[in-house]
Amino acid sequence: MELNRYYEDRGMMKYFGFMLSEHNAQIANDDAERYLVIPGKEEMSQEHIYEVFETAIRNSQQVAIQINTRAPGGNFMPDIVGFVKGYDEEYIYIDDTPVNINLIRHIELVKFERWFE
Repeated sequence: MELNRYYEDRGMMKYFGFMLSEHNAQIANDDAERYLVIPGKEEMSQEHIYEVFETAIRNSQQVAIQINTRAPGGNFMPDIVGFVKGYDEEYIYIDDTPVNINLIRHIELVKFERWFE
């Protein structure tokens, strides 16, 4: 049975474009993450780190912590952001993520912004 003798079927080529836009978006997203440069923040003393830490606990504020280690590309790791859930001699627990106190480079309070104004 011949449907149209002028139509030339492209075979599998017609299916290659289905995931192209999603694939390109994912590649662009991966490239943006790969080439993201995270500068090092000011290195803080242990006393100043503990002051900010105590203020965050007392006021129930979120903190952003930069760890003093670098990713394989040479950049600093993204900040760990969250509420302080607890601490012991070696670790601060930020939303169930243990952070070694000796590896903290910088800690700052996250400013609360109202979304409803």
